[in-house]
Amino acid sequence: MTKKLIVGIIVMISLALIVGYLAGSQHIPFSKSINLIYTQNFSSDSERFEKIDPILMETNIESLINIENTGDLEKKRIQLINFIWKSNSLQNSEMPEKIINNIDDPRFSEIKNLERIDKIIINMEYGINSYPYLFHPVEKNNKLLIYHQGHAGDFILGKKTISYFIDKGYTVMAFSMPLYGSNNSPSLELENFGIIKFDSHNKLRFLDSKDFSATKLFFHPIMVSLNYAEQNYNFETFDMIGLSGGAWTITLYSAMDERISKIFPVGGPLPHYITQNEPDSHWHYEGNNLSLYRIANYLEIFIMSSYGENKEHVKILNKFDSCCYSGIGYTTFEENLQDHINMLGQGRFVVYLDETHSDHIISDFSLKLIEKNLN
Repeated sequence: MTKKLIVGIIVMISLALIVGYLAGSQHIPFSKSINLIYTQNFSSDSERFEKIDPILMETNIESLINIENTGDLEKKRIQLINFIWKSNSLQNSEMPEKIINNIDDPRFSEIKNLERIDKIIINMEYGINSYPYLFHPVEKNNKLLIYHQGHAGDFILGKKTISYFIDKGYTVMAFSMPLYGSNNSPSLELENFGIIKFDSHNKLRFLDSKDFSATKLFFHPIMVSLNYAEQNYNFETFDMIGLSGGAWTITLYSAMDERISKIFPVGGPLPHYITQNEPDSHWHYEGNNLSLYRIANYLEIFIMSSYGENKEHVKILNKFDSCCYSGIGYTTFEENLQDHINMLGQGRFVVYLDETHSDHIISDFSLKLIEKNLN
């Protein structure tokens, strides 16, 4: 780091502290910019954002991809569906238990161009339920955009993203992950285990059996809600945005449901050979279900979610992400995947790197990038 840069940073921090003091505020102005500069230059492991761990280069990418033609892809799609739903096809006729029209939720009352909110009621096995919202805009573009929140909690945390696209005329369907947000987290008495409080995804492994996979709880609400939307509206496209665990959800779901056009996973996921050194706290049940990834690993899932007429997988990674999936490890597989998709003849896979912040978020940069690619 140059002496000029160091002096510049010191001056910026000093000015920020002075301005904050004069304004009587405990919040430091430009704190996000200061944090980004610190992360890039001063943090003890700042080099990891720019360099690729040599162990990543030892993985033979081609050996991990067992999709040479559309027949291979379709076989894996059916195997994934069978693993999750114990059926060889999606149940496109299944509907939600109930739709509550025009609900009142003050948390979203100030959203511009919002006509009404409908609440979708979906009941699943073991009394585990999901309650997505369907946001209807006043001025519509006749396109449905699914927003999926991650492990941080309720989709209210994605209000900025939801608001942004409602204002652009999109009808938005918002989901929280199972057991999170307004979705329930029941206590169940299980044979051989006793009473288990289902308040984390890692406990879902107690439900797995030869007749049921708890991975269904992540994807079934989307399928059923899309069935409802398809039957009751005339949307031109179904597109998806997801953050973190929501990025994981939309990536896998779009690999199985050909109705999905474009997906925009932000802040994940990445192949296991890249994330092998992530902290144990990041290894949730769904990311560590090896039976699932023996059917199709992440590289193959990326291809499946990219392939098809008008299908696109636009992955956005936060380069300086303070949580996970940071750095440039994706460059070890990006070209290989693009080559495979070109060989299959349809679809698009691309990775964008967001270098504007150091948070685990969908930034303003990403919102504008998504809007551009949607159009």
